[in-house]
Amino acid sequence: TAVMEYKKTSCYFCSEWLENGSFKEHVRSCGQVLEKCPNMCLAYVQRKNLEAHLKECPKSTSTANGANFFSTQNLNDVENRLLVLEQDIQTFRSALNEEIRQRLHLITDIGGLKRRNEVTDEWVAKVSDILGALKTCMNEETQSRCIDVEKCKEDISRLMYQYHDMDEWRMEMGLRLDGVQSDVIQDDNWRGHLELMEAQNAEQSRKIIQLEDELENLRMEVKDDRTEAHQANFMTDEKFGAIDLILEDLHKALTTVKSEMIKTLQSLQAEVDSRANIITELVTKQTKLDFELKNMKHIVHETEDKCDKFEKVSADTKAVASRTRQEMNDLEVHLTYQKKLFSIHNTRGHLIWKLDDYAVKLTQAKETQSVPLRSPIFCNKQYGYTMRLEVFLNGIGTWKGRNIIACLSIVSGEYDTLLPWPVRIDAEITLRDQPESLGEAQNITKVLVAKRKNDKYETNQYIHIPHKILSTCHYVKNDAIFFEVRILKCSVGEKRN
Repeated sequence: TAVMEYKKTSCYFCSEWLENGSFKEHVRSCGQVLEKCPNMCLAYVQRKNLEAHLKECPKSTSTANGANFFSTQNLNDVENRLLVLEQDIQTFRSALNEEIRQRLHLITDIGGLKRRNEVTDEWVAKVSDILGALKTCMNEETQSRCIDVEKCKEDISRLMYQYHDMDEWRMEMGLRLDGVQSDVIQDDNWRGHLELMEAQNAEQSRKIIQLEDELENLRMEVKDDRTEAHQANFMTDEKFGAIDLILEDLHKALTTVKSEMIKTLQSLQAEVDSRANIITELVTKQTKLDFELKNMKHIVHETEDKCDKFEKVSADTKAVASRTRQEMNDLEVHLTYQKKLFSIHNTRGHLIWKLDDYAVKLTQAKETQSVPLRSPIFCNKQYGYTMRLEVFLNGIGTWKGRNIIACLSIVSGEYDTLLPWPVRIDAEITLRDQPESLGEAQNITKVLVAKRKNDKYETNQYIHIPHKILSTCHYVKNDAIFFEVRILKCSVGEKRN
């Protein structure tokens, strides 16, 4: 560090700035210098006021010789005092130069701190704005999601209500179709019965026609016989008259039965036609209902697919919201810790991190995907490498569900471009025990290597702590755990294995 030397100095009596070479001459003629009264009145008066004092001095009656003697003696005293003053001035000048040098260092440090505070304040303001915007977006997205969920629930309830109505309608139509089918079967039975009756009636009609033909033939034969035997026997005419009357009565009865059967057949045929029309209409309605039911099933399946997709989107949104919420909480914790960091200047490679609400955060880690909890950022030294601890409470990979996984990450810092790379940082991670007596503490300490993004994986970059160990001792107390990080060694330029 360069030491600044000054070519000018100030008079300790009148505070006038002087060149170093003219300081002695100025002191000899400075009016602010205190001089002893030459009349030996034991008074010290400024040089510019000495004449006025001599006029008022109570010992002004002394002789001139005495005055001259004392003025010569005073000059010798002044020279001696000047030598002492020069030595004191040199001492003061050295002390002043040292003080100025220290003040320059302090001013430089204060300027750097002010710049860091200004950058931090700007960064805190930007992050606060981003957090506010994120919270606003999250609130708006949550509200829109809630509205969509409510609409989807209403649509699903309405579709389920329509589906139940369609199901009841289908059951009712099924019952009606069963009735129609039974009616069709009954009509078929009736139709078979009618066909049988028609066949019987046709047979009877054929027999009646045969009887009529036979009767007509008999009548003709009887008429011929009667003509031939009219003269021979009168009694035979009376018998044949009676036979004709009987035959006419039989013919009338047969005609009446035939007409009645024809009317019955016509009424049955009309009833069968009306039943056939009803069955045709019912079959048409059943076809339409089947088509509408297929459409409703298709709509229900599409709705179920949409609901499944919406549930997946909702689950993804919940996971993203959970990660965003966790990142926002980490940012808030980081901002809070950064304020504390700048107030205490934590740049010695040592961090103690308190993780509150352990049970809630462990439950969230089990429900959501592998989202780490991130500690506040700290440095291994002033203007050094920037790091933070990342903790997976429910583990990752093969350790998931059984262990706490922790790793130390090297993050981007303000002074990365001024630091040498690559670097290997060995650190000590400690899970602090919290017993009543600190002498009984059984801390868990492990050593790892800090990892940097896009660097190759090393086997000793992660540590795992089984969940079963946490239930022992006092690692969890008041629903909080403590992690301590100490930087052991920073090796620059070493190749990683």
